[in-house]
Amino acid sequence: MRTPALAAAFVLGMAISAAAQSGAVRGIVIDTEGHAIKGAVIKASNPNGRPPEIASTSDDKGRFAMIGLAGGAWAFLAEAPGFAPKQGRALVRSSVTGNAPLEFVLSRTIAPPPSAVSRQIDADLSAASSLRAEGRYEQAIAAYQEILEKNPTLTSVQLVIGDAWRQKAARESAQARTASLEKAAAAFEVALKADPESDRPRIELALTHLANGHADDAEKLVSRGAVAGASREMVFALAEVRFSKGETAGAEELFKRAAAMDPTWLRPRLQLGLLALRRGDKMAAAEFFKAVAAADAGSPEAAEAKRYLADLGL
Repeated sequence: MRTPALAAAFVLGMAISAAAQSGAVRGIVIDTEGHAIKGAVIKASNPNGRPPEIASTSDDKGRFAMIGLAGGAWAFLAEAPGFAPKQGRALVRSSVTGNAPLEFVLSRTIAPPPSAVSRQIDADLSAASSLRAEGRYEQAIAAYQEILEKNPTLTSVQLVIGDAWRQKAARESAQARTASLEKAAAAFEVALKADPESDRPRIELALTHLANGHADDAEKLVSRGAVAGASREMVFALAEVRFSKGETAGAEELFKRAAAMDPTWLRPRLQLGLLALRRGDKMAAAEFFKAVAAADAGSPEAAEAKRYLADLGL
């Protein structure tokens, strides 16, 4: 995927497809050691585009995808907490397939100014993450809040706090669960207020509302997923909301759209299998589950697909 020209100048050439109406690009965000960066925000802007700005976030393998970019010159910006942002320009051809992948190589900030993250941030975050991994959610949340007190500009930590509250809620009784989900929502609201154009806090807040039984509030937050140019994550989130509301036709269309935006993304295909199962079409469901299990045997989605296949006696 990487070439010297991409790493040095970030001038990205795109393949031509004159028949297509809009451009689709995908890529990866890594650090200088080649490790994937999860949760990086990638923004593409072009004043002549419709819309003029499109954003996406990287998954746990550093991958991202965008669709709906009009042909022309686009400016790209990749950002992640603890890393120096990377800018570049690319000529995007109107092609939904065949465009060369983008690669962002981000460098860690070595000596942040006093207003930025402290030098101990990596160690502090690692310690808090260990507490969360052990299921010690209250201690983890307290540790994350202490990090925020020392580093008030690091508002992205609110996303981790919200996720910790939501994980805690999953293990609680109904009454305690509601209270924890409300605290999760409050953390995501702070993150969204700090970066109102970012998809991630909007999606996380919507999914928290959904878990707390507020499907209409969730749908309002991710309604932009129905608009051309929305990120794959936003499309998927709207599909999840409609799935939960029993709107299977609308959910299926959106899951298919999310899958088409990134053929390597297994989660929407898994959900399409569940939709088929809900309709009673066990044969179609099994085909989806088999395809997911075969695509990446070590992925969490594959493990889920195998459980569903076992339930179907396959």
